[in-house]
Amino acid sequence: MHNVAACARVRAEGFSLVDSGLYREVYYPLYRSVLYILVYLPPMETRNPFPYGRVVTGEDFADREQELEDLIRDLEAGQSILLTSPRRYGKTSLMVEVLRRMGELGHLTALVDLFGCVTPADLAERLVREVVVRHYSRMESLARFLREGLARLRPELTMHPDGTVGLSLRKDVEAVGEEAVLEEVLDAPQALAIRKNKRLVVVLDEFQEVGDLDGRWLLKLIRSKIQHHDSVSYAFTGSKKHVLEQVFADQDGAFYRSARPYGLGRIPPRAFQEHIIERFGATGLSLPDGMVERILSFTEGHPYFTQQLCHEIWNLGTARRTVSEEDFEGAIGLILESQREFYAHIWDGLSGHQRRMLRALAKDETDSPYASDFIKRHRLKSSSHAKRSLGALLEKQLVEKESGTYRVADLFLREWVARSLVV
Repeated sequence: MHNVAACARVRAEGFSLVDSGLYREVYYPLYRSVLYILVYLPPMETRNPFPYGRVVTGEDFADREQELEDLIRDLEAGQSILLTSPRRYGKTSLMVEVLRRMGELGHLTALVDLFGCVTPADLAERLVREVVVRHYSRMESLARFLREGLARLRPELTMHPDGTVGLSLRKDVEAVGEEAVLEEVLDAPQALAIRKNKRLVVVLDEFQEVGDLDGRWLLKLIRSKIQHHDSVSYAFTGSKKHVLEQVFADQDGAFYRSARPYGLGRIPPRAFQEHIIERFGATGLSLPDGMVERILSFTEGHPYFTQQLCHEIWNLGTARRTVSEEDFEGAIGLILESQREFYAHIWDGLSGHQRRMLRALAKDETDSPYASDFIKRHRLKSSSHAKRSLGALLEKQLVEKESGTYRVADLFLREWVARSLVV
C-alpha cells in the first residue's frame, strides 16, 4: 500500500521517477520484488496434475508410503512377493515406484509386462529385452553377455535408428523349439545379477497371463528355475485374483507358497485428501470447503476414479482460475458423456438377465446377491438365474467382490446404469 500511494503522489505532482526523490522509495523496491518473483519463486505448474490411465511416479504418485516401505524391505531381503488387487488400483504404478526407489539404492531393476504374450517364445524374448538388454549401453558388452549367459542360443541383435537395440530369438526357436529356448532364457536374470555383482529385482506384471500360454508345464518350468535364483527378487502382480490363487495358494499350484501375498487396498482418505489439495495448489487452484470429502465419498477412495474425477474438475476450474461447487457434478457429467458409447457397447453385449443383475448392483451393492429379498426387489427371477448372471459379470470383470461385497467395478459405469437405464 505504501508503494501504491507513493506512485499516485508522483503522478499527481508531475515528477518522473528518476528525477524525483521518490526513486528509491518506489521504483527500486518494486524492481526488487519483481526480480525476486522471477528468480526465486518456482514456476506455476500448468499441466493437469491428475493424470490417469497410465503409469505414474514421483509427484504424481499418491501416498502408498507404507506399501512402498514393506515391498522394498522384502525385496531387498530376497523375498518374492505376490501383489494382487482389483483392476485399476495402481499396482503397476506402485511397482514402478518401487523399482525407481530401488534403482536409486543401487539395485538392478526390470519390469516385464506379460500382457500380450501369446506364445512361450514371446515370453522368452520379452524377458531378454527387459531384463538383459536394458542393462547394457554398449552393443559389444551386450553381445558378450549373451554369448556367455545364453551359451546355447544365438540371438539376433539389430541397432535401430533411434539407438535402441532389437532382439529376436526366432532362429533359435526354429532350431531347438520354444521350451528349450525358454529354459535357457529363464536363467538369464541370475546370470546378469552375478555378472553385475548386484541384486536384481524383477517384476512380472500380469503374471496370470502365463497360465494362458501353454498350461501347467510352463508355470512348473518357471518355478523350477527361479527357485534357485538367490541373487534375484521376484514380484508377481495381477488383477485376476482367483487365477493367481490357483497358482500360489492351492496345494497343487505350481507356485504354492513360493511368494508372500500382499493385497493392495484403497488409499487411506486422509493421505488422499492431502495429495488432492497439494496437487490443485501446485497449479494455483483451491477447492471449496468440503469438496475433497465430496470427491472421496463419491469415488470411495478408488485411486483410478479419484484421479479421473479430479482431472475433469481441474479442467473445468483452470479456465476460470477457480473451482466452484458446480464443477463436481459438471465433471461427472463430462465423464459419463465421454464414456457413453463405450458403456452402451458393454450394455449391448449383455443378456437381459445380466443387465438386470448389473442394474441391481449399480443401485444396491450387496453381500447376499442370492437372498430372496434382493432377488424379489430387483426382479431377478430366481437364485439360479442370479448365480449364472453374476458369474458371467464377474468373468467379464464388470463386477468385483471386495471384502465380501459385490459391486460394479467401474463406478462411472455404475453411475451411468443407475442414472440412465430402465430394464
